Amino acid sequence: MSYELKPGLKKFFSMIEEDRAWTAFVRDFAKGYFDIFRSLFVVGALKYISDKSESILLWVAYHTSLVVLLMLIPSYILSWYVHLFKHLGWGKTGEVLDLVFNVIIALVLWGFASRLVNIAVEVLAKSRM
Repeated sequence: MSYELKPGLKKFFSMIEEDRAWTAFVRDFAKGYFDIFRSLFVVGALKYISDKSESILLWVAYHTSLVVLLMLIPSYILSWYVHLFKHLGWGKTGEVLDLVFNVIIALVLWGFASRLVNIAVEVLAKSRM
């Protein structure tokens, strides 16, 4: 990720020329964390309002938002691919085992994350906003 300063500011500021991988990782992690946190809060607020008002429209909006949030989670989970068996020289068998292993990891993590999302939404909905 690269940031360009305006020409007038370049004489006062300069970027550090070292490897900025750590700062980029922290920035991307924080952005993803607050995106999910903000989404959890919105879904929790929708559930709270739909429960209080007993509105069908808000109930549909809440469930739609929950499904979209649960579809967002795999985009964070599936950004890594683990090569556990391929490097052992097993050829196609190693590639298939890697694929199966990664699918299992993704499903377990998605199930865990979706459970956490449901718990967080329930807690937010039960709190007094």
